[in-house]
Amino acid sequence: MGPNESERQTDVMFQGAGALGDDASLTIGPRGTVDFDYDVVSGGALSIEDGGVLTLDQRIEFAEIDLSGTGLSPGTYDCSALSTAGFGMMFVDGAGVVVASGGSVSECACPGNLTGDGQIDLEDLQAVAGILLQAGSPFVVPVGKGHCGDINGDLQIDLEDLQAMAGILLNAGSPFVVPCP
Repeated sequence: MGPNESERQTDVMFQGAGALGDDASLTIGPRGTVDFDYDVVSGGALSIEDGGVLTLDQRIEFAEIDLSGTGLSPGTYDCSALSTAGFGMMFVDGAGVVVASGGSVSECACPGNLTGDGQIDLEDLQAVAGILLQAGSPFVVPVGKGHCGDINGDLQIDLEDLQAMAGILLNAGSPFVVPCP
């Protein structure tokens, strides 16, 4: 919880699923406060500047997340993890999570390449498996349009995507690397 939380007022509140838009980007400037009253999945970017605050009482997912100039690695972060990383002052409430999906703000040029290294390899397979394990059963994570982990284009990462990636790598054979086109 940030300082003076009780003195802060919400500058912008998004109510109703989709109020922000599917691929919208959002910047929370100094002294700005934003609250979502629904789970967010955006293929855009979230940027929170020093002094900006996000009420974290939902699942908030953006393709890219920048906190005071530091990009979050793909993953799911609760308030405890964000506080440990030095970003606790940017989040209030604490009941939700923020998700850096690792997708691209634009369409993914190479579906399956989550690490952005120009190839599909075991690190990408591990990244998709990690996303699904963090989500838990039923192992489905909604994502925005163009996410590199969404192999079949159904706007979610699920076991079908994991299976498709494993098939791509198994067909390539050892060393299990497929260069992006």
